[in-house]
Amino acid sequence: MIARIWNGKTRIEDFEEYTEFLKAKAIPDYKKTKGFVKLFFLRTIKDDTGHFN
Repeated sequence: MIARIWNGKTRIEDFEEYTEFLKAKAIPDYKKTKGFVKLFFLRTIKDDTGHFN
């Protein structure tokens, strides 16, 4: 099995918009990858920055 860990961050004002982008565009594309099993993403706000893991 291969596990990929990705980290990203956005300005707080783009936090919800980026979350919606992940749900609508990025995640459906990731699911097309051969062998794809599951995807989780975590989000948090720290110091006025949105963090994604």
